[in-house]
Amino acid sequence: MAASLPDDVKALLDGPNFAHLATLRKNGTPQVDPVWVGREGNRILIGTGERTVKARNALRDPHVALSIVGFRDPYDEAMIRGRIVERRPDPNDRRGRIIVATDRGRDVAARRCEALRHVERQVLATLGEDEPTFRTLLRRVAAQANDLDPAAHACEIVESLQDRQEKKTVRGSRSRRADPARR
Repeated sequence: MAASLPDDVKALLDGPNFAHLATLRKNGTPQVDPVWVGREGNRILIGTGERTVKARNALRDPHVALSIVGFRDPYDEAMIRGRIVERRPDPNDRRGRIIVATDRGRDVAARRCEALRHVERQVLATLGEDEPTFRTLLRRVAAQANDLDPAAHACEIVESLQDRQEKKTVRGSRSRRADPARR
């Protein structure tokens, strides 16, 4: 059961204040990172992504320390030691989603989608009757990849596929020009 938090600590947790979480690295040295905090009753909520170093540290060793400093008065502070007792995803956490809130973001997202469509059309054009089987396999791979690491490195994969296709096209056009018998 969570210990009761003093009212001054609750006020710090409820306000727009600065907090720093200390976790332990594999070698035992401390790692300190700024975090967003809040609370549910006497439980302190710490916001962080699951793939961050602090989250991985806390998964391995749940012992943590938290320092909160008042925004308006830096002498208004609290230091708390404890352990992580629950981990849960935040369905409203937008950090793992593709951000397209700006015009530039929309343009980048549109270019990436068009690049994906272009690569898809080129790959599928070479498959013939194997296309349905390939599409099914690709969907399974994509679903499993999304389960493991949603949206990670998707752009690099598209760029890599485009680069390979462009190199293949350049190599193919050079070899046709070099061989007069093919003309």
